[in-house]
Amino acid sequence: MEFLQKYGLMVIIGLIVLIFAVFMILRVRRLRRRTTSLKAAAPDPAIVERAAETLSQLISFRTLSVSEEDSEFVRQNLYIRERFPLLCSRLSVSAVDGRGLLCRWKGADESLRPVLFCAHTDVVPAGTGWSHEPFAGIREKGYIYGRGAVDCKGPAVALLEAVEHLLESGFSPRRDVYIELGYDEETGAKLGAGRMAKYFRENGIEFEMVLDEGDPVMETSPWTAQPAAFVDVAEKGVVTMRITAYAQPGHASRPSARSCAAELAEAVARIEAAKFRPRLTRTTRAFFRELAPYMNSVDKFLYANFWLLKPVFLRRICRDPYKNAILRSTAAVTMLYGGKAPNVLPEKLEAIVSIRVLQGQNTDDIITFYRTLLSGLEVELTIDKDSEPSAESDADSHYFRTVSRTVREHFGNIPVIPSMLASATDGRKFETVAQQVYSFLPLCLSAEEIAAAHGPEERIPEAELGRAVEFYRDIIVALQS
Repeated sequence: MEFLQKYGLMVIIGLIVLIFAVFMILRVRRLRRRTTSLKAAAPDPAIVERAAETLSQLISFRTLSVSEEDSEFVRQNLYIRERFPLLCSRLSVSAVDGRGLLCRWKGADESLRPVLFCAHTDVVPAGTGWSHEPFAGIREKGYIYGRGAVDCKGPAVALLEAVEHLLESGFSPRRDVYIELGYDEETGAKLGAGRMAKYFRENGIEFEMVLDEGDPVMETSPWTAQPAAFVDVAEKGVVTMRITAYAQPGHASRPSARSCAAELAEAVARIEAAKFRPRLTRTTRAFFRELAPYMNSVDKFLYANFWLLKPVFLRRICRDPYKNAILRSTAAVTMLYGGKAPNVLPEKLEAIVSIRVLQGQNTDDIITFYRTLLSGLEVELTIDKDSEPSAESDADSHYFRTVSRTVREHFGNIPVIPSMLASATDGRKFETVAQQVYSFLPLCLSAEEIAAAHGPEERIPEAELGRAVEFYRDIIVALQS
C-alpha cells in the first residue's frame, strides 16, 4: 500500500505509456512488408533487334526542341513512314505542323471511346561530356547511346513497333487507338500536343484513357530501396519566372552604392529561403497508402501513426529533394546571366526561376506569393504561366488496374504505386478530352540510367527497349474491353 501511495502515479503513467507504445507498434504490424521479385527482361530477340535498329536511326535525326528548322523532323517522319509500312498504310497518319505525327487506328465498335498513347521525338541539346557521339545512335554492349534514347525516342519507337507487330499478327482493335508523337514537349508542348488537343475538342473526340511517358520502373526506388513502378496520375503545374535587375552601366572602378547584382542576389536568396509548406493531395495520400508496406522501418512507423506523427513524417520526407518534390510547390533558379566584361558594371542582370505548382494551389496563387516576397526590391518580374496543376486521375479505375496488371505481367511482382509527376509531359494537354490521364515509362532503369536522360551518356538497354515494345503491344490489346 505504501508503495502504491508513493509510486502509484508513476506506475499509472508508465502503464499508459506502455499501452500507448504497444498500440503504435500494432498499427505498424498492419503494414506487413510484401515480397517483391523483379522479372529480368527476356523479350523476343527479333523484336529487340528490329526496335534497336529503328531507334539507332531515329537518334541520328537532330530533332532539337529549340531548333527553328523543320528539316530534321521532316526527314525523321519520312523515315518512320518507310520503316513502318503496315502502320502507315492501314492507319490514318497525319503530319502536324510538319514536325509531329498523329495516327488513328480505327476500331470496330464506334460506341467505345478511344484510347490515346503519347510520346515525343523532340530532344534537348546534347551538351558536353559524352564518350559516344550523341547523334550517332551507337549500339554497344547491349545499349543504344544517344540523345533521346530514353526521353523520348525509345518509347516512341516501342509504340510504333508494337502497332506494326500487332498489324503483322492480324490484330484489329474494337475501339479506336490513337498515337500522338509530339514535337515540342521539352519546351512546353504548346504547339504539338496543344494543337492536337484543340483538334480533339473541336471534333468531339473524347478518350477513355491517355497513357504518356512518365516515371520508369526503378531497379532500386529511393522510396523502397527495392524495385518499384510508379504510374503517375497527376502532374504539377509549371510557371517560369524571369527576374530582371537594371542599373546604370559604368566602370567597375566606380561602383554604385547598390548594384543590380545585389538586387538580383537578394531576390534569389529570398526565393531559395522561402519554402511552401508540405501538403497531402488526393494523389499523395494514395501514394503513401500503397507505398507504406514497402517503406523502411522508421518511415513505416511514422506513417502508421500519421495521426500523431504527421509533422515528423513530413519533415523527414522533405529532407530528400527527390521526395520533397511530390509534397510541395517548388522553385528552382535555373539560369543566371548578364554582364559584358570583368571591368564593366552591368546594366542588366537576369535570373530564370522554374516553379512547379502542387495541386491545391494555382499559378495565380504562386505569382501573388512571389510578387509579395520580392516587393521592395528594384527588380522586374516577367511571368510565363505554362500550365496549371493537372486534374488528379483515378488510381482505382478499371484503366489504372489494367495498366498495373500489365506492368506486373512484364516486370514481375513489384509494387505499382500511383504517383505525382513533378515534371511535365504532353499528357497534361489532353485532360480536357480524357476521362483518365496516366504517365508511365515501361523501362526498368538504374538510377544512373535515369539521371542520364537529360545529361551526357543517355542510353537505353536494348532488352528494355524490346520489353517496352511487348508492354505496349499487350496494353493496347488489354484496353479493348
